[in-house]
Amino acid sequence: MSIKTISKPMINQLMTVSQKTIPADARINNRMLIFNYLFPKQILSRAMLVRKTKLSKASISTVVYEMLEDHILVESGQESKIERGKKGTLLEVDANYWNIITIDLSQPCLIQGAVVNLCGDILKRSEISLYKSTDANCEKIIEVCKTLINNSNNHILGIGIAVPGIVDNEGKVVRSSNLQWENINIKEELIKHFNCPIIVDHDTNSALLAERFFGNGVPNTIFIQLSLGVGASILINDAIITGINNSAGEIGHITVDPQGPDCSCGKKGCLETYISAETLHRKMFTSNRKPEDILAEAGNYLGKALTTTINLLDLTDVVIYGPSDIVNKVFISSTEKAIQEYGPYSPKHPCTVRRCTCNNDITLIGECISVIQNRIMHL
Repeated sequence: MSIKTISKPMINQLMTVSQKTIPADARINNRMLIFNYLFPKQILSRAMLVRKTKLSKASISTVVYEMLEDHILVESGQESKIERGKKGTLLEVDANYWNIITIDLSQPCLIQGAVVNLCGDILKRSEISLYKSTDANCEKIIEVCKTLINNSNNHILGIGIAVPGIVDNEGKVVRSSNLQWENINIKEELIKHFNCPIIVDHDTNSALLAERFFGNGVPNTIFIQLSLGVGASILINDAIITGINNSAGEIGHITVDPQGPDCSCGKKGCLETYISAETLHRKMFTSNRKPEDILAEAGNYLGKALTTTINLLDLTDVVIYGPSDIVNKVFISSTEKAIQEYGPYSPKHPCTVRRCTCNNDITLIGECISVIQNRIMHL
């Protein structure tokens, strides 16, 4: 991972670093590089890591020693078979020392939390049901975190909070229309109660991390999440694009029709008012129209909204996460058809749209990865 000195970096590099970098960043980048080859459940020797990473034996030895001392990695026996020389000691991610507390605020009328180990396995859960989504607040989040910490048997590496909205680099929620939050410094509030690092992220970025590491994610993609609202996350060469204002991917508040329905952001006719999971479920349950027609129309709206971004960045992979009764064949094919109709003709590498392969824990697991990434940099 590259460490930049600017206060608001536009790119947040993932742990999918696959090449050596400049000397000034070598230690951190090499830690990320080694962790990436072992995460979540790969087992490799030091010699194997040398071959895969192209780092020197000395570099591998030094970095692995540090990561063993930090309980990020653990030695797990020896190679079973080797052609010549002595058997190498095997390494894997240490799943038994650290736990991470993750919170997902993206679900309607619910605060979800989990205790997760360094391999992304959920060990414990806790949640609080809400009368309405806007009832979510710091006090309830703190309550869920305390319950989870009390149920954890290991050391706490950090707490990660995934929020549907714009989050700055200091952990402040600049704006969340769906939660009706504005300039809420959730990190500052949690630090008063917990003696561990607090990480706050955009929920769709967290979900994208899980898709990249546990699904069929590729280094260049646009990830769409239909949940409480509509969010997007853009991955270019394994780097999440965040933007100067940390608002890259706020596709839900693109205006589709200036005369359309009122949106929670204060505008009219935002994409979110047409295709959010809540909106589509309401239409499907109350309208006389066929569900297939409603979903085909929603997919067309999404495809049109995505066309400019896809064309500018030359993306060919669109991943959509949402309820299975919404993100189905009808919705996906309608989205893909709109992209092909309104985008440039590209017979060699056409853009494909697919359903996310991860389950409903995608945001909790993705936020775990975000915390790991942050802590590997700073341990």
